[in-house]
Amino acid sequence: MEEDLAQCRGEARLQAARASLPRTTAVPQLLTDPGGRPVPGPTRSRTDDPMLLEQDLTGACMRRNGYELAPR
Repeated sequence: MEEDLAQCRGEARLQAARASLPRTTAVPQLLTDPGGRPVPGPTRSRTDDPMLLEQDLTGACMRRNGYELAPR
């Protein structure tokens, strides 16, 4: 299991790093309410955070290898 986990973590780290490269065409979205005051924009998805994406990719890899999380 430790070898599979190490392999999955390595692959996930590379995939997450590639996915989180800066997108030069991205433009920040500025949101305001009808009164012109700034308001919070949409929340980020898990794929926007490299650490969360890496965690998700590691879990998916482990499931492909036949592992699953089980309660203790």
